[in-house]
Amino acid sequence: TLTLTLTLTLTLTLTLTLKEPLFSLVHAAAFNGQEKVLRYLRQYYPPSFFRELDATGSNALHVTLESSRDIKTAAYLLEQGVDGFALNAARRSPLSMSIETLPELSLTLLEQKSRYEYRWWGNDLFWFSFVGIILPLRQNDDAGKTATQRPVSLADQNGEPTTIEGLIIRHKRKKLLETPLMLDVIERKWNFFASELYTARILKFSAMLASVFVASVVEEVS
Repeated sequence: TLTLTLTLTLTLTLTLTLKEPLFSLVHAAAFNGQEKVLRYLRQYYPPSFFRELDATGSNALHVTLESSRDIKTAAYLLEQGVDGFALNAARRSPLSMSIETLPELSLTLLEQKSRYEYRWWGNDLFWFSFVGIILPLRQNDDAGKTATQRPVSLADQNGEPTTIEGLIIRHKRKKLLETPLMLDVIERKWNFFASELYTARILKFSAMLASVFVASVVEEVS
């Protein structure tokens, strides 16, 4: 108890003396995976205190996933409204980090982005939010090519650019692909891109097959 009191006092002193706190009480508890400490702090501080950022733009969920990776701590921070989709200075979000190291949390975060509304003609209808998953779109200006829009760019644990879908596939998180949100993303990609490409290839193959057939028939007749 004395050690905890001294730690909290020292952290609070550092927090109050810095214009831009490097480490708050909440960040310290998250770093060590101390859910009980967070619950203790909640008796004296409002939920907004749990949502503060450190000097790197990281919230307490970022810190949890970077260090302790404690699921109970992460779940409690979510209850306090800590943003699981915010990007820090390194362009990493709690969602992207959890896909890499704590898939149970990423499943919870993805489920937050969809809400079952009602059933219509045998189909389940959902409300979706793509912010932090695909949105905001970024402009891709390649030299000599037509400018296109791509999903929001994040960084993986090695600092390499990636996307949420890319992380899910790379780490083989099959359960995440089965969530209503990701199923809708896959369906949209098929409808707006893959189906046209597939149809074009089928037509091209059919034309080649027909030309070979016609050529063989002409050759036999002659």
